[in-house]
Amino acid sequence: MEVQTVSEKSKGYVWILLGVPVLFALLALQNAQAAPVSLSALQYAGTGCSSANVSDVDVSKRVKTLSFNKFKVGSAAGQLRASCNMALPVTIPNGYQVALSASFKGYIKGDGRLVRSYGSSLNPNGASFTSKLASVRGKGYSQIDNVSTQWSACGRDSSSLNLRLNSSIQVLNNVSSMKVDKMTVRLNVRPCR
Repeated sequence: MEVQTVSEKSKGYVWILLGVPVLFALLALQNAQAAPVSLSALQYAGTGCSSANVSDVDVSKRVKTLSFNKFKVGSAAGQLRASCNMALPVTIPNGYQVALSASFKGYIKGDGRLVRSYGSSLNPNGASFTSKLASVRGKGYSQIDNVSTQWSACGRDSSSLNLRLNSSIQVLNNVSSMKVDKMTVRLNVRPCR
């Protein structure tokens, strides 16, 4: 029986073959992080987010946190449903795609629902989510949407589009109350696929 050994030179080739895909993945990730894409001035309107009732904080070029003091519903708030609709203008550089994700934090007492829909000026019918929330005594809630299936078309010659996020809260009876305290919006970027 003949024993075969792997030469040191062959081991080097194996490491090169294994390392090339990892190197390409790291380069793609670095390029996506370095892509000159950022959220510019958010535009929002609705019964829950008039400009006088929203604090807009830039966390980074791709993340914004909005704090609300009037995005609430219930008998004490005087309404059973409130909404906040946003447009996020984005310029997409050649060779990149963008997608939007968001998280919501608030408070629920009784029965209510949080409804979110995502889209863009090019694709108004994006992903939609409805979360039914309930608490007899009242509790904080947190909802995170990762809309990774709703990527924009590839940017060509610095394409511009408006990403859209429409959200609403609703209580299901007159004794319930609900509010959104904070919403964090994140712009995700990747090389075109």
